[in-house]
Amino acid sequence: WRLGVDHFLTPEHFLYGFIATGYRSGGFNFQKPSASPLVDVVKPEEILSYEVGYKGTALDNRLSLASSVYYYDYTDLQVIKQDVENGIALNTFVNAKDARAMGLEMEVQALPVDEVMLSATYSYNDTEFKTFASKDANACALGPYAVGDTQNPLCTDELDLQGNEFALTPENKVSLNATYFWAMFELDWSVTGSYYYQGNQWMTPFNDPLYDKVGSWDRWDARMTAADKEKIWEVTAFIKNITDDREIVTRARPSTVTQNAQTNLTDPRIYGMKL
Repeated sequence: WRLGVDHFLTPEHFLYGFIATGYRSGGFNFQKPSASPLVDVVKPEEILSYEVGYKGTALDNRLSLASSVYYYDYTDLQVIKQDVENGIALNTFVNAKDARAMGLEMEVQALPVDEVMLSATYSYNDTEFKTFASKDANACALGPYAVGDTQNPLCTDELDLQGNEFALTPENKVSLNATYFWAMFELDWSVTGSYYYQGNQWMTPFNDPLYDKVGSWDRWDARMTAADKEKIWEVTAFIKNITDDREIVTRARPSTVTQNAQTNLTDPRIYGMKL
């Protein structure tokens, strides 16, 4: 269900708030082998969400702002992690009994003069497992933790993950865009510069700084467009990742055999034209 309220302060300024519930069905970890005849079950996930927000315009619609603040209360949050069965690493789902996420999102667009358009977005996410215990099945085979015994309590006992953050949930994200418009040679021209930033994030719910943390990264892009007045045709030249930095976006735990970790990087510098 969802219960909400909207209110126009003026025709240009709008407030809203709502409380809602959500549900994700349970399932089965069929790929996880087990000596037991019982199938490994994942419980359904439920959420109670709260959100309040504002949308408005000012300066004769030259400035617009949208913002929201949210709080998510999860019960039996479905969390993906890695288990090791007979030496084989398998992704599997487990339930975190109690977890929460809260944060804010903002979006701004501005037209200070007719020739310039600016926009920006920002999001902040604060996540926490409140009641969650799970075993780190391959920890005892990694680097300084390696004990040479897969039955060591480090691999077999559940760890208390209370206070840990969600995986793949960076705390901060920022994007900035600036576009300049002009006319020349009976054509409409525009040039745009873009910037994107993503903060630190964890790759697993165990939040191990040795193996699970991926640092922040950013990227600069640019493009220039020319079009005829009737917009029958348009040509765009673009360049992505101007600085050609190869940043780590995600990485997996190292293999317990080769000790190598699979890592995904940002694309290299890419440039081209589009008609």
